[in-house]
Amino acid sequence: MRSAPGSSRIPGLRTLLLAGVAAWPGVAGAQDLGDVTGQAGHAARIALPDDAVLTVAARGLRDALLDVTTRPTGGAQVPLDFALSIPAGVTARINVTILAHGSALWHAAPVAVAPGQGAVNLGLVMLDPGAAMTGAALYLCGDTDVTFGMVADQFTLLVDGARYPVDPVPAASGARFAAADPGTFFWSRGEAALVSVAGQTLPECAALPAVYTARGNDPDWSLIVAGQDLAAYRLIRRDAPEVAGRFPAAVWTDGAAVWDARPDGPLVRMHEVLCHDSMTAMPYPEQVEVTMDEEVVTGCGGDPRDLLTGTDWHVEDIAGAGLIDGARVTLAFDLRGRVFGSSGCNTWFSGYALTGEGLDIGPAASTRMACAPALMEQETQFLAALEGIAGFDIDATGALRLLSGDGTTLITARRD
Repeated sequence: MRSAPGSSRIPGLRTLLLAGVAAWPGVAGAQDLGDVTGQAGHAARIALPDDAVLTVAARGLRDALLDVTTRPTGGAQVPLDFALSIPAGVTARINVTILAHGSALWHAAPVAVAPGQGAVNLGLVMLDPGAAMTGAALYLCGDTDVTFGMVADQFTLLVDGARYPVDPVPAASGARFAAADPGTFFWSRGEAALVSVAGQTLPECAALPAVYTARGNDPDWSLIVAGQDLAAYRLIRRDAPEVAGRFPAAVWTDGAAVWDARPDGPLVRMHEVLCHDSMTAMPYPEQVEVTMDEEVVTGCGGDPRDLLTGTDWHVEDIAGAGLIDGARVTLAFDLRGRVFGSSGCNTWFSGYALTGEGLDIGPAASTRMACAPALMEQETQFLAALEGIAGFDIDATGALRLLSGDGTTLITARRD
């Protein structure tokens, strides 16, 4: 497909040569491309300067660049058309920015594009003023999501969608940042933080570490990576010295995200293909191949939680009995270890935990509304099935199967 008029394109770095690397079995070296189109706009009545440039980038696994297009506006105003192409089989995040005078004037929150959709029209992507946040760290403060990072060259605290510029201030321990209003501050204490907004202190905040892990068996190996650009890594292999260093930013080539720390470090290829641990059968979102000292090992990577969260699941079957016509039974998993939904009659909620070997859902509580007897019986069966869950899998059709300890499918659900 052609770029939007007046645009320039940077290929998705697909020509990088990976000499000596074994191809992953069953994974094609090239992928079909899907077109992504849309318009960038904003609600403010503010004209763009003549030198404004629209930049749209698509990024995939580990922020590897899939495609990017730039378009000098030449005095044109929003809405501005854009078009780019991404591999059809991967999840992408589309970032839209308008720059001028060497800085970002407008940006949009990343827009997710799911794999396998073919041509996608994003419609009108609304922009916010200023630059996007970079180097962001996410914290959970009770029920409140808090993000801390940089916007341009300014430390910034993001709480409930509101931005608070903050600056470093002296602290007896940790790192403290305060706004002009002394009642608004962010105080990092390692894995925890204390946050206050306008004098209202949030519950103690727990950090969600930006750590990537991959592992394999026979031989045993593990890879631990922290950060994104210039990410720090440790590669641990049985009967081999541990290797540590930094990866440059991931690039996209031959259908994989690639970290390349050669000649002194490993070459890592990550495919967005469901992977099962060869010992525990736990599903993971990625297949991973590591080449180090002419040795190639394979295994699974990413967080199994990513296969569950980010969507609502509607239940199709409970213990092989199907569902009553018209009944809607749902599940949703969040990042805090909570799972909840509708049982077809009442709303229900519980906690869940992922271990190295499976999925555990605790006893569920629910509201107590009375419904038709058949719905109440189905609800009882559903809540009982939840307590028997010991694992999960995603089948070839994308359905979620919640499993008992012996591998029996207790609940089958699909994404809404």
